[in-house]
Amino acid sequence: MRGDGFVMPDTKRVPSVFAALGLMFLAMAGRYAAALLGEGTAYLAALMGIRTGDAGLNALVSFYYYAFFMLLPMGIYLYGHRGAGEYIRFKPLSGQNALLCVLCGAAGVITASVVSVFWTDIIYALGLKPTASSFTPGSSSELALTIAVSAVIPAVCEELLCRGMVLSAYEDRGSRAAIIISAVWFTCLHASVEGLPAELLSGLMLGCVTVFTGSVFAGIIYHTVHNSVILILNYVLSSAAGAPQGEGSAYTGLTILGLAGAVTLYALMKRLYKNSRYGLLPPEAPRRKDTLEVIVLVCLIALTAVYYLLDVLEMTVFAP
Repeated sequence: MRGDGFVMPDTKRVPSVFAALGLMFLAMAGRYAAALLGEGTAYLAALMGIRTGDAGLNALVSFYYYAFFMLLPMGIYLYGHRGAGEYIRFKPLSGQNALLCVLCGAAGVITASVVSVFWTDIIYALGLKPTASSFTPGSSSELALTIAVSAVIPAVCEELLCRGMVLSAYEDRGSRAAIIISAVWFTCLHASVEGLPAELLSGLMLGCVTVFTGSVFAGIIYHTVHNSVILILNYVLSSAAGAPQGEGSAYTGLTILGLAGAVTLYALMKRLYKNSRYGLLPPEAPRRKDTLEVIVLVCLIALTAVYYLLDVLEMTVFAP
């Protein structure tokens, strides 16, 4: 019996590391494939006199990516492994824990955003030039569409993959190790040098809320709140971009804000852990790695390295 009430039988229903990494590889490989499909569809629509615009193109790419490179492969896997939903924590969430996850998401986005600001300054100091976002909502209707395709849908799909499949697959190494490993792959999934520390921090918090509550819906709520707050703030503050302010006072304010967010996040996480009926699992006896598992792991590491290299080139050689 596991600490969170799950039975760990000798069954194929628990996601294997090979399956989890294979699904992760499909998701990462689909980044550019989905972009090509979206741009191709927009081009065909333009030939028929239908203008998609930036918001429409963004929605098309998001649909292709999450539908065909995340949801469909995971759906096929879960269909072939009946009962696996229990082991990826596809379980209901209490109202109190759901509220705590909302508050954790709000505190987490403050902390991660402050970390991201300081990290961006370090990137500039290193001579790199982060690329600006290619699309900013121009109206409230575009904002609503953007929240749906860039906050809600990614939260559902990425949490099912990273905190559902990947975290569960690695949990024989112990809950702490599984949280860290799933956070690392979550960060690699985005392959962004600029977002690296904030995404790693968010991945760790997402793993914690999922394990503490025993439900993948906790991660989905946290993730949705995190993404939505960022999009709304960017939309509201876009007109104030570039407003003059004292650098020293800004850094002082950001530091205070970041510390306040971190302390609040810690207090909320502690409360969530106290409410938990699920314990952290200790590591089990080490097992031999399967050959196919090693192959897909090497391919995934190589693909991740290529993506990060391309991101660095975009901030140096191809920077405007």
